[in-house]
Amino acid sequence: MIENLYSILRKCSICKINKNLISFEKSKNKPYDRGYRCNKCNALRAAIYRIKNPEKVKAYQKSENHKKSIRKSSKTYYHKNKKKRAISRKKWAIKNKKIIALHSRMRGKRVKQATPKWVNKKELYKIYQNCLPGYHIDHIIPITHPLICGLHVPWNLQYLPAIENIKKSNKLEV
Repeated sequence: MIENLYSILRKCSICKINKNLISFEKSKNKPYDRGYRCNKCNALRAAIYRIKNPEKVKAYQKSENHKKSIRKSSKTYYHKNKKKRAISRKKWAIKNKKIIALHSRMRGKRVKQATPKWVNKKELYKIYQNCLPGYHIDHIIPITHPLICGLHVPWNLQYLPAIENIKKSNKLEV
């Protein structure tokens, strides 16, 4: 099928140039067909529309249909490219070891600052030692929050499944 897209020529209805079928937009109505405007002409047409109709474009961008469309395409991309994103994150981590180390040091400083001198450190150590695989240790009252600062003490810690803890982030559940 892809070989056909490179070998079949079609004339653009706007610029009147014969181009490979791959150079044409995909048809919305027929999934295996292509449109009659080449990608360059279509992009130019869309740019001109955006310049001539900025109010309509802004209104559409604020509309619920547009937001739903973006959410759907983002979700689709997320699921289709999990491996690709994981590789990309690993490459970024290798290139940015200093940034990761800085974030880790900052996190350590925040925890240290939130740990009172009178706390029983052996109890804290036990809590961390008893954490099951797939679980995180979460601060019930976050140690970094715009409204409140929790302490790093045993009664402010809980075991949460990793996914739940990542969703919770630094939110305070009341």
